[in-house]
Amino acid sequence: MSDIAVAALLAGTILVASTVSVEIGLSVALIELFGGFVVGNAFSVDVPSWLSFVGSDSSNRAFTKAVELAGVAHERVAEHAARPVMTVR
Repeated sequence: MSDIAVAALLAGTILVASTVSVEIGLSVALIELFGGFVVGNAFSVDVPSWLSFVGSDSSNRAFTKAVELAGVAHERVAEHAARPVMTVR
């Protein structure tokens, strides 16, 4: 299967997953995962190198952002814990 055909198949799967997600009220990510599993096995799709790169780059950025946000949250909790809750006069 050519790279264009794989991209078109994945785009169609994402469109269907988004529509189904809105209709049944379930997370689009769960529907996309299930749809990708079904389509990938039904059509024996091999992942092109460019798609592997895009996926790895996106996951690395998401992981980096999650770690960054976790650090900010940790700092805020530490600041809040350092403040006295109630002062006695």
